[in-house]
Amino acid sequence: TKSNATEQRMADAPAPVSPKVSELPPLTHVLSDADLKQLKQTVNDLATENIPDKDWLEVFLLTHTYVASPDLIFKMITDRYREAISEDASSRESLMIQMRIVNLLKKWVSLAYNDLFLKHDEVMSLLKAFLDELNAGSGTKWAATIQKTIEICSEVNVRKPDATLESLGIDEALDEEARKACWEKFENMDAATIAQHILRFECLYFRQISPFELMHKAYNVQEQAPIFLAYLEHMQKITVWIASAIVAPSTTKKRASLIVKFLHILKEFHDLNNFSGVAQVLQALTSPAVERLRSTWKLVTTGSGKAANKALLSTLEECKTLFCESGDFANYHATLKVTQLPYIPHSGIYMTEIQIAEDTLPLRTEKELNLEKLRIIGKVLIMLRDSQEVQYTSFDDSALDKEFTHFLLLPYPFFATEAELMNKSYEAEPSLPGQSSPKPNAQRKGFFRRGRSSSNLVKFAEEEKKGAGKSLTRQLMNRSSRSFSETPKPVFMMSVQNTRTRSTSVGGDERDPVIEEALASALKALSRLRDEVGAVVSEHKTAEDGPHFRMLLRSQLQLNKILNTVNVHVAEEEDETEFAEV
Repeated sequence: TKSNATEQRMADAPAPVSPKVSELPPLTHVLSDADLKQLKQTVNDLATENIPDKDWLEVFLLTHTYVASPDLIFKMITDRYREAISEDASSRESLMIQMRIVNLLKKWVSLAYNDLFLKHDEVMSLLKAFLDELNAGSGTKWAATIQKTIEICSEVNVRKPDATLESLGIDEALDEEARKACWEKFENMDAATIAQHILRFECLYFRQISPFELMHKAYNVQEQAPIFLAYLEHMQKITVWIASAIVAPSTTKKRASLIVKFLHILKEFHDLNNFSGVAQVLQALTSPAVERLRSTWKLVTTGSGKAANKALLSTLEECKTLFCESGDFANYHATLKVTQLPYIPHSGIYMTEIQIAEDTLPLRTEKELNLEKLRIIGKVLIMLRDSQEVQYTSFDDSALDKEFTHFLLLPYPFFATEAELMNKSYEAEPSLPGQSSPKPNAQRKGFFRRGRSSSNLVKFAEEEKKGAGKSLTRQLMNRSSRSFSETPKPVFMMSVQNTRTRSTSVGGDERDPVIEEALASALKALSRLRDEVGAVVSEHKTAEDGPHFRMLLRSQLQLNKILNTVNVHVAEEEDETEFAEV
């Protein structure tokens, strides 16, 4: 009867709205007896609270899928519960272990019920069987606490981008006339009000992001990371809108006034600890289409209100330094550590750090599973969770303009392609003789895509030969610090467009033999350097959380990407889909 009651309660729980996604990536390794013993000891440590830090329990429950299947870990946990009963069910120590294991499972359910248990029938079957086992014995109250957690998780509306829009009463984007009317309203709104509207819209997405959307590169499949991808797309829209709004006016005075307005919004985002918003505005203001408007920027610095604008431009430079890539975004991480919650982090940096850890850290050392990889990925996920749990309380929803919030779904003006944006920029300020402004089809970095340059590879090969006598780590540190110190490079987010322009820098149809030889030399140097970096990384039994080792991991990933891209380019690959995937 108790078994049937458990099944009935779970069946009566509200059906989740999250879409059914594919299974977790299959494990690329076979667990040996030593691996199983290591995992069993880890589970025992969790049950006895013999753990290195307070976050390890949550980290292991979230990231164990890198080293073992969920059903295997669930069986190990419940087996430890049965062992505690068989040892001495009435002793205080045994009861404490049983209680900790029940709390461990309760925590696991609260973290992963919608993203893991519901999508893996075997794990769900094991959970139901264990609840029946508790109900059949003396653990009825413990089973009830787990069941209550299941019911709460089942009622949570997660992983559904449309739910964000429904909560705002938005079904679809406004028509063009309504968007133009909202744009006129925007021009009369103060920067603080605009920043709060954008932040509120952003929070609705950000609070729903699941840690599982950032692991195992789930964001490469729309169905596996719908909220995270919708969040990135929204941020991209805001960035493109800001750039479009600045280049659209025909007069320099109007463009300068809009730059000043967005600089005020940048300062508001900075004061609100909205690092994601700071990155969006920064990305737009430093984009080629906006940065090349020299007359406009000159008016910002020399026109009326230049004293106040000077302070705003100082904030702009401060934000550039904040998102400088040097030292794996050391400035950003240092600022985040001393920033009090609530804040909205830059999720793109979290995604990049997890990707680097996944691609470069080995799953096992010479003798055992590399659980340090789980700890490094878990630290990023814990930071994400902490920033999601604390919400802004100073907002007055009644003061927000619903129509303007609706406007943010598809702002106006909006030039959807890079070519449109650059053409409008050239209409606003044509290039003067002697100016070296970027051209619309030039290979460059921007928020639409990243460019490639064979000349950089030639320079890299020459530097590699000159520095042959230096240590590998020192060469890497010197190269990185040199490239990052020349010009602070803001972080660029994922592109929502998949465009491609063929490079003609090698000379069109005819290949220059000098460039061919230099490119071949560069490829050999890069291959050799990649192998040396890989050898150093593989020598470490555990991943050290230090700047030198993290620089090695980052360099290894970047070298692989460069080699893959250049090899495809040299081969003149014509398959557009394959090129885009690479």
